[in-house]
Amino acid sequence: MNLFMTGFPGFIASRLVSGLVKDRSYDRVMLLVESKFAETARRTAAKILGQTPVDIIEGDITQDRMGITDEQAWARLLNEPAEWWHLAALYRLDAEPEPSQRINVDGTRHVLEAAKQCQQLDRLNYVSTAYVSGWLKGVVQEDDLPEPKLENFKNHYEHTKNAAEWLVRDAMKEGLPASIYRFGIVIGDSKTGQTQKFDGPYFFIKYVDKLRFLPLPAIGAMEARINTVPVDYVIAACVAIRRKADTVGKCFHIVDPSPITTGELYRLAASELGRRPPRFRVSPKWMEHLMRRRFVRRLYELPLETLVYANFDVQYDATNTQAALAGTGVTCPDARECVRTMAKFYQANKHRRELHLEVH
Repeated sequence: MNLFMTGFPGFIASRLVSGLVKDRSYDRVMLLVESKFAETARRTAAKILGQTPVDIIEGDITQDRMGITDEQAWARLLNEPAEWWHLAALYRLDAEPEPSQRINVDGTRHVLEAAKQCQQLDRLNYVSTAYVSGWLKGVVQEDDLPEPKLENFKNHYEHTKNAAEWLVRDAMKEGLPASIYRFGIVIGDSKTGQTQKFDGPYFFIKYVDKLRFLPLPAIGAMEARINTVPVDYVIAACVAIRRKADTVGKCFHIVDPSPITTGELYRLAASELGRRPPRFRVSPKWMEHLMRRRFVRRLYELPLETLVYANFDVQYDATNTQAALAGTGVTCPDARECVRTMAKFYQANKHRRELHLEVH
């Protein structure tokens, strides 16, 4: 059987393909890569996949046939037994609507169109996000999915990932064998803290660090749960779930069953960076008003779209995931220890500009 994956050589995709190959022997690994990343992909694949035969297929999911012009690769993709993983997406919370639609929705449509033509498809594994739930509060079940209307979501990332998941679910109803994995906010390795970018909850850690010479304010009550999951748990969970045949046709929240609050994250980060905990609060609306000024966003390297998550509380049920992982030994590491590891890695590597995202 072949393994086909989009999103390589991204941080999660690189680790996932390595984990899958260690778990199962594949005849060939086929990695769809944008041309500009082809050389990096070849070096990365050679480093992590050893003697496994690898095809680096240049293409673009935003185009028909996923932009694949190599006819031999296209024929192999459609005619040989294969397990597919679709990870390629635009993950930024501050992304504009046009690229979000083109990459997340149209890209997924093109992957599905190709998958439907695959004569011996074992399964399409689609990586979604827990935040397709948008403004839903309370407990969100693994099959809860609001209508893809813009007003149901906090940003274009949530909206377009929701719309893409609807496409996958429609294809499943038509008979496509698929599984959906909704990730929480993926952070670095739980043991080393290694990550590819300082985004997501790292923005709050950077904010704490930027204010090291000023009194540190909390942004509102900060009592909302923030669902962070270390990348090593994400990979182990995905590998274990796809190993079981009865997980086809299901959706899985790959989340922390006992998440901490944003306030806890804030206080732990402050402690690890040698700061005092917040001694006063500022209104989220006042902070939002301040952050609408571009120079302020850039000064603190904090995207405006991040603020809403500081006080938006939601809990993600993981019944399917826990059932699938029962007996595997795969469990989510303690969030508090992960935050400490994150902060240590940030402190040691904050000088590396390639780890920082430019804030718009």
